[in-house]
Amino acid sequence: MMHARQGWVFLLVLAFCSGLLAGCQQQLDEIDLQTRVAWAVETLYAGLSPTPALLHTRTPSLAAPSILVEFSSSPTPSPSPIPSLAASATWTAGPPSPAETAIPTPQLDEGLVSLGVPGNYQLLGSHARITDLQVWQGRIYIAHGDWTQNTGPVRALAYDPAVGAFIWDENFLFDEEQVEILRVADDNLLVPGGDGLESWEFGNLYLGQPGQAWRKLRSLPGGVHVWDVAAAGNQWAAVGSGEVGEGRIWLSEDGGATWNLDPTGPELLGVDGENPLNTHAGLFRLNGQVYLSAASGCWQKDQHSWQPAAGCDLADRTIHKYVEWGGVAALVPYFSRPVDAANYLVMYNGTVTWEIEFGQPVLDVTNLEGHLLVLTSPAAGQAQIFSLDSPAAEFRLLQELNLPLLYPLKPFAAWPLALEAWDGSLYLGLQDGQLLRYRLYY
Repeated sequence: MMHARQGWVFLLVLAFCSGLLAGCQQQLDEIDLQTRVAWAVETLYAGLSPTPALLHTRTPSLAAPSILVEFSSSPTPSPSPIPSLAASATWTAGPPSPAETAIPTPQLDEGLVSLGVPGNYQLLGSHARITDLQVWQGRIYIAHGDWTQNTGPVRALAYDPAVGAFIWDENFLFDEEQVEILRVADDNLLVPGGDGLESWEFGNLYLGQPGQAWRKLRSLPGGVHVWDVAAAGNQWAAVGSGEVGEGRIWLSEDGGATWNLDPTGPELLGVDGENPLNTHAGLFRLNGQVYLSAASGCWQKDQHSWQPAAGCDLADRTIHKYVEWGGVAALVPYFSRPVDAANYLVMYNGTVTWEIEFGQPVLDVTNLEGHLLVLTSPAAGQAQIFSLDSPAAEFRLLQELNLPLLYPLKPFAAWPLALEAWDGSLYLGLQDGQLLRYRLYY
């Protein structure tokens, strides 16, 4: 039997525990709320829509592109399902109330706008990662994908500044695990097929022509990987690797319609069955001539063969991105990871080569209104853009930008990988798939 004093103690303990349980329940509710908010953000950014802030509108025309229209501050569901390469469930969240806001909002530099994640329709690997940007026909075309994790096929994505939306032709896909590089030649957009989804009998090249639908040129014999392509009139050249890791060079004299193997491919590019990337080669143009950068050195294409290019010394690095500017080819050495990028930009004028040191990874180069622009990055989450007014001048730091986080709850900064310029604005493609726009004010 309980003693009277014991009864009073029991009641006090019971009252204390009841209050404690109520406090615990309140704390659990707060934890649950934070968990739900975190889940909402994760779901929003991980959805299979092309970007969490965009809607998709279907168009009936074969050649007409689909348009992704940006959300307003209060998003509304899409009237039609978003076409996807894999089945997905969509979830829409309204804006949280002030009491629920526990997520840090990244602060963007003044003039910097995040346009979205256009390649976020395939969750495997790093499919959304932007590796190159290229202006063509007033649009910013976007190279993305992941050939390590095999995340293809790849949409022919572009951002249209005139309408402020991402677009793609829903009737066309690049049959590749990844599109790594984009080239423009004679008003055409050329896309090398980096890692085809089909048999290795032929490699692919994709051709965009003004006012026409995309064309797939499946005619490069034995092309497992096609690294690069260049064109001078009807004389086209492409480089890549074959089934046993042998370097391959393809030549076309009819504008890419038919291709022949150049027998010097293995000699100039090398052979590596364990890692075909070691046979990587790059092509660039200068003064109407096509140049090859390979493991064996720098070569110039004449009518019948490849000849050593006078004064071209690329320091054992192949070329990835380039721009022809002011009678000079500004060349970015190839890198598979940003941390492996060279700390210098190569300049070549047809007779002599020189390097410009930046002391940090050099990732891309472009031009805007007569200025040569170079993208560098001292660390993930940071971008520096340098400007050069003429080949005889010196580079100056044009802008230093802090890049926004894609996932505020996972504060992992992304490297900038691609730079393009159009109509007074800079466009940056990030490792996490974001496309940014920065308005320049000279």
